Amino acid sequence: MVRAVRAVQLAFAGSLLLGSAMADIPSLPNYRVVWADDFDGGPSVDKSAWDQVSRWHNQNGEIEHYTDSTDNAYLANGELSIVPIKSGDSWTSARIESWGNWKCPPGRALVVQAEISIPDFESRREETRGIWPAFWALGQNIRGGVPWPKSGEWDILESNNKLGRAQGTLHFAQPGGPDENGNYRDNSHFWQQTDFGAGYHTWALKIDRRNDDWWYQKLTWYIDGREFHSVTGSAINNYEQWTEIAHSPYFIILNVAVGGEFSGYPGPDTLSGEASALKARYVAVYEST
Repeated sequence: MVRAVRAVQLAFAGSLLLGSAMADIPSLPNYRVVWADDFDGGPSVDKSAWDQVSRWHNQNGEIEHYTDSTDNAYLANGELSIVPIKSGDSWTSARIESWGNWKCPPGRALVVQAEISIPDFESRREETRGIWPAFWALGQNIRGGVPWPKSGEWDILESNNKLGRAQGTLHFAQPGGPDENGNYRDNSHFWQQTDFGAGYHTWALKIDRRNDDWWYQKLTWYIDGREFHSVTGSAINNYEQWTEIAHSPYFIILNVAVGGEFSGYPGPDTLSGEASALKARYVAVYEST
């Protein structure tokens, strides 16, 4: 359920803390919750907060059909489950996109955070072949017709059996404008991987504009409060690009793709159903006070 939540006081260990599972949204010292979903209720996701996309054709060579069915996305016991299901030679799955969008105000920091469990790709390579779960965000301007990657993309968490690890990535357009076909080239070399292990972990991205000089502003990726990737304005070295990356509104996405260039394709041992699901206990957006 999307609602005003009672902050739960947690100890702070020098960075973003993201504690163990709990029914309420965790608090972050010196931040306030501006939006959250604790996935209470059910069986379907809150359609006032999320668009559960229904479409056959997807990018990146993926083969799943995204449905709006509770077979593929449902709430139970305070958890969201996004479940890829094989039927014959076809796969269905789910992708939910927040109707809301958020941007980091000048002089503030914004944190986008979720507690998520994904398949154990490292120890179950064959059973997870072709499964591609992700927690990410796209620039709101893509809904107004701005093409990808100029829209910007924050990949807070994605993984698959080819990686065997989790990855955080920043996508944006290379400078120079579109080519003769109106397409922008992707400048996605800003990525980093991390080990994570089975079970629930808390994944977060912090956009920090508390320095007035954009050169020193920063995006930071975290797992369980530990930084594993960061990108500064100076690394981008282009003010227009940085405003698209860090000064613009983004909306949140949770999905499980199947197949494609990034993940490879399912094999004969790939597991359908809950064994390949993404599960989440909450998603929250915080702003510094």
